[in-house]
Amino acid sequence: MGRPAYVVAVDAQTNQVVLGGREDLLAAGLEADNANWLIDPPSGWLEGWVRIRYNHPGAAGRVRPDRDDPTRLTARFDEPVAAVTPGQAAVLYVSGPAGRRVACGAWIRRSVKP
Repeated sequence: MGRPAYVVAVDAQTNQVVLGGREDLLAAGLEADNANWLIDPPSGWLEGWVRIRYNHPGAAGRVRPDRDDPTRLTARFDEPVAAVTPGQAAVLYVSGPAGRRVACGAWIRRSVKP
């Protein structure tokens, strides 16, 4: 390829691994399942800070639960984030009087491309 390549998708049904450039890793958001809300699930978007894996510094964004199933959620980042990976944890932090606290955690189902 003449440049660094990254695994951007895996298709288990066809045994294919898709390679791409760093720009192909970027996501505008994510969809997640099995959400565990530590606050009452909001009726709309909730602003906060989203971490997409243990050592990720986090990214500003917003999260909302599915209208019919609050254990499913959608997140959107203020700026694109690299390497949003299915199977990883996504954790939403919100600001409060005592600083940031966890509002929700869920398992990433898929990334949403810009």
